[in-house]
Amino acid sequence: PSAAPPPAPNDDRVAALERRLDERRRELESEQEEHRQARAELRQLRKRVESLRRIDLVSTSKLELLEDRLAQLGREHYDVISQLALLKGEVQPVPPPQRKARPPRAEPSAADAISDGEAAAAREELATMVDETAEPQPPPRAAAATDSTLEHSS
Repeated sequence: PSAAPPPAPNDDRVAALERRLDERRRELESEQEEHRQARAELRQLRKRVESLRRIDLVSTSKLELLEDRLAQLGREHYDVISQLALLKGEVQPVPPPQRKARPPRAEPSAADAISDGEAAAAREELATMVDETAEPQPPPRAAAATDSTLEHSS
């Protein structure tokens, strides 16, 4: 039984595979470097967005404060101009609005017709009606009965 000789290594094929392996490693390293750079750029952009967001919040707050202050100064200016015009006699003071008078009632209403005694009697009658319609409450348990049940359960 003779053993078959091992096949001769194909030096050209091995060299080609090693060149491809080296090329893939260089591609991998360049991709990893690009990935690191992209992550660093992303971190910088996130920081920039956060700072711009904070600046926007501060600017918005300042703008709202300025708008409020401007409105307040506008009201004060209007009040001062109105007072000056009134003092100079250029305008007449506006009278306060008059309330419309209600016509007198022909008959007193039912609420006005009830006297204090009648109101108290109506309240008592209502209270008894409420007590009658309420569900009966069970009587409170005696303390001795509670103690005896505790002794049996132990």
